[in-house]
Amino acid sequence: MSNFYVADLVDVTINISLTVEETHLTNGQPDQFRTYFEVENFTPHRVLVMEQRMPWSIAVPADSLLSNSKVRGYLFHPGKLITDSIAPGKKPESVKRSLQILIQGTDARSYSHFVIQKTMQIDEQNGAEYKLHLHKGAFKSLPLHIEKAEDIEQYV
Repeated sequence: MSNFYVADLVDVTINISLTVEETHLTNGQPDQFRTYFEVENFTPHRVLVMEQRMPWSIAVPADSLLSNSKVRGYLFHPGKLITDSIAPGKKPESVKRSLQILIQGTDARSYSHFVIQKTMQIDEQNGAEYKLHLHKGAFKSLPLHIEKAEDIEQYV
C-alpha cells in the first residue's frame, strides 16, 4: 500500500476478507458460490499518518485457521492444495482464492474521506492442477520514499 497523493493521509484503516470461489458441477451445469472469511490476524489494522510517497506493507499470515457463521476451521495455507481446506465430501471442479482489501481514511489537505477496494489473487486449483499467484515479499526499512508509482514493484 502506498500514498502517491500530494497530501498526507490520516487515520487510515484496513479491512481484509478471504474470498473462496468454488465451482461445482450440478447435473452437468457449473454452479458457483463464494464464501467470505474475515481476516483478523494481519498488520497493521490502522495507520495514523501515511506520509506522501510513503509505502506501508500489509502482512497477512499465510497459515491461518479462519471461520465464519457457516464454516468453522477453514485452513488458509497458500502453497498447498486448496481442496485440502475444503470440507470432506465436497469435490469442486475448480477453486479460486483472493484477498479483498478495503482501505479507508481521510486526506489531510482536503479533509475528504476516501475508500479504496483492492483484490489480490492468492491461488487457484482446477482439478489437481494448482497455481500460486503470490510472490514472496520483504519488509524494507522506513522512511522509504518512492518517487514514481511504477517503481513500487522493486520494493514488494
